[in-house]
Amino acid sequence: MRRNNKQLITLFLICFFILGIFNFGNQQLKIMEFEENTPYPKTADTNLNVAVLNSVVVPGYATGGFTNDYLTIYNALVISGFDTIIITNADIIADILLTVDVLILVDNLPDIAASAIVRDWALKGGGIISFDSSINLLNWAGLIPPEADGINGGGTYWNYGSTEQGKVINDGHPVMNGYTYGDILNGTAGDSQYLTDVIMTTSAGPYYSPLVKVDLGSNYDLAVALDAPYCGRVVHIWDYLNWNTTTNRQMILNSINWIREKFVDVPQTIVINEVNAGTPDYIEFYNYGPSINMTGWYVELYDDNILDVNYTFPDGWMFNSHQSVVLYEYGGTDNSTALYTGGNIYWASREIAVGLFDDTGANIDWFQTFNHTLLRPSDAIWINNTYIHLASNVAYRINDIDTDRASDWKVSASGSVGTLNPDQKGHFFEFETISGPVAIFQDGDPWDFNSTLNILEMYGISYDVYDSFDFGVIDLTPYQKVIISSYQNQGFYDRLDGNVSWFETYAANGGILEVHACDSTMGAHWHGSYLMPGGLDITSMTLDDVDINMLLHPMILNPHPVNDTLLDGWGSSAHGYFDTYPSNSREVLQHTSTSYPILLDFEWENGFIIATMQALEHAYYYGDPGSEFLENMILYDPSSTYFSDTLNVETPNSLTSWQTGSSHYIEWTTKGNISNVKIELFRGSIFEMEISANTTTDGEFYWTFPLSLIDSTQYQIKITDLSNPYTYDYSEYFEIYNPTLTVTNPDSSISWIRGTEHFLNWTSTGTLTDVKIELFLNGTFVLEIAANTPNDGEFTWNIPSNLTTSALYQIKISDVSNSLVYDYSDNFEIRLPTAPGSLIMIIVIIIIVGGVAVAVTVIVVIKKRKPKI
Repeated sequence: MRRNNKQLITLFLICFFILGIFNFGNQQLKIMEFEENTPYPKTADTNLNVAVLNSVVVPGYATGGFTNDYLTIYNALVISGFDTIIITNADIIADILLTVDVLILVDNLPDIAASAIVRDWALKGGGIISFDSSINLLNWAGLIPPEADGINGGGTYWNYGSTEQGKVINDGHPVMNGYTYGDILNGTAGDSQYLTDVIMTTSAGPYYSPLVKVDLGSNYDLAVALDAPYCGRVVHIWDYLNWNTTTNRQMILNSINWIREKFVDVPQTIVINEVNAGTPDYIEFYNYGPSINMTGWYVELYDDNILDVNYTFPDGWMFNSHQSVVLYEYGGTDNSTALYTGGNIYWASREIAVGLFDDTGANIDWFQTFNHTLLRPSDAIWINNTYIHLASNVAYRINDIDTDRASDWKVSASGSVGTLNPDQKGHFFEFETISGPVAIFQDGDPWDFNSTLNILEMYGISYDVYDSFDFGVIDLTPYQKVIISSYQNQGFYDRLDGNVSWFETYAANGGILEVHACDSTMGAHWHGSYLMPGGLDITSMTLDDVDINMLLHPMILNPHPVNDTLLDGWGSSAHGYFDTYPSNSREVLQHTSTSYPILLDFEWENGFIIATMQALEHAYYYGDPGSEFLENMILYDPSSTYFSDTLNVETPNSLTSWQTGSSHYIEWTTKGNISNVKIELFRGSIFEMEISANTTTDGEFYWTFPLSLIDSTQYQIKITDLSNPYTYDYSEYFEIYNPTLTVTNPDSSISWIRGTEHFLNWTSTGTLTDVKIELFLNGTFVLEIAANTPNDGEFTWNIPSNLTTSALYQIKISDVSNSLVYDYSDNFEIRLPTAPGSLIMIIVIIIIVGGVAVAVTVIVVIKKRKPKI
């Protein structure tokens, strides 16, 4: 009968179409159900605003291909309940980011002018989610990592070499909620990927979390998260084509919610940022924290010690996060960035003061001129350590550090009303300085310049000056810090040699010893003959190549942020580097070509030692750019919370040997104010994986060791204080091993008969509870002998009588709980039984071949014939 092919084809297409609609409909239903259950993220008081960039411009710093698929993600986010807008480069230049919390770059970039604005916005706390080639901006803006600032970083910190698929390696991070370790995510080959080993050595390293890698042990990061104090949270994802799948979309929505948390968690910090006594008079405030309803807050303005204006913020007025508001005299229309007193601020005498108070009447911030004698509120702090006089001038904060001192401010003919001041980044630093007293040891001012004394006087810190004949005589107990000045005479250094232990004892008892070790490279010196306190020794040379090794160290940031270029430009910026120093030293500055430290600090029993080879006093006297670094160093208090917190990993230790697949407690102790930590695994000093991105400091963390880890005795656990990446500890080296199985019977000599019973035997190491036993023939699965049997090393097997005869059988035994642990036996034989009544004759024939006797064995089976009937 002839078939009707057309009817068959038509029937097939109809069935395929119906099934396709059914499957597609189910998929859409799942997506919509997921979207409806998505949490609606909020800041402290307002909805989280998300912006998706629409830009086809490729700025000059970028490399790679770009797609600008902004509309797809916009529509999906709107459906998912997020307050989302589409923005352009023109919008960014028009300050649209003032209303945005999260910016999404879908394989696109802002133009060069807009990129600069995005960079500043991100450094003030704005969150970014980027895809594929948008990685160019993360590098150029100095986000991941800061060292790439101004360049795209391609080939150094990342490349376009991704695989099509990636594996989840950090299911404990909030961005990976709903995923499991080892899950496979689909993407596109040839997209962007960060290089783990390089990023971990940068200043972003302590805050950087790989989420998805090319493979579990790979060096290539396909999805990463950054939670750093120098910028808002950042998530980068390698693929832009497949993000909209149900699986990958969860990661995007998680990212938005994770970025939201940072806006909620930031402490409330509002400061008086600028005061203008010109025309019109105004006061600028800046909000470093989350958005806040200012109902009940008020400002007191004093003139000539008399309360001149008492202004109360409008009911319901919101002070947006990381924004400025200017309070002007006279009338005007209030808005989000400008408010008006409704009358005159009469600052004629210039003896003025400004106080900001919250709705409970507590003083939040205070400012006053040098000659203001008003009795301040009891909770208002102000140290008149320098001269502030306003005569139609503007006073403004010099940076983001608030030490409650007049020296936080600078007077100028003009200000930057409504915007951040020069050297401000929009991140508030709680900065604790020394309060004194200070002891200074010198036989004369360094280079005849009394720079150190001037700084102490400027900051209102008391001090005493001693010479080298006071070594070993003076009681150093009352002094918070002792400074040994630079560039002294040879007699000074000779007498110092016999009193090194005296200074060390001072530090050991809790003091702060600051050693300005810069001596003469040609004349008086202590290098080559004497060891300095702390066992320090140096290589003497004049140099100008100084690198910042710890970008977030307080001496680099507070109160005057400095950079490499500023520290290199003094002409003989340093007179050498330290070649001998304690292993626990924090190497703040390094010599470029040798990587030896130029500035370091370290704990010395109960105290601290700080030492530098820089020509600080000389540069400061001449006002070299960046020489205000001497102020940072003198004011620096390592005993403040920044370094007084300590952390010690206790378990594992050198005696620990843990098996993959097993669970154990990682244990540590802390001292100080450490609330949350990050836990990581290293092997041979190389980052292996993140165990926990954020866990509370309760001293223990229960962790199951992944089955994918390889055997090694060079593993270490690193635990880091999340609020301070320089507080961390590594465990001792310990062992992680995989359990083993070895099949011992059958072996290659075995020849078993079908239908007979035999023992299967094996040995094992590690903790294996139950095993599975299978039979293979020439590498192909035949049957399961036992799905689950105790790991006692023996199993009795009755060989089925229907098996094919062969000498290529193998027994496979594997761990029931970990299929990666298994072993195959040697090839062995399963054969037919010998027929009943058969006679077996073994004949050995010896023949001579080429003069050599050769034995040949012949087996003859003689079967008994049945008699014919």
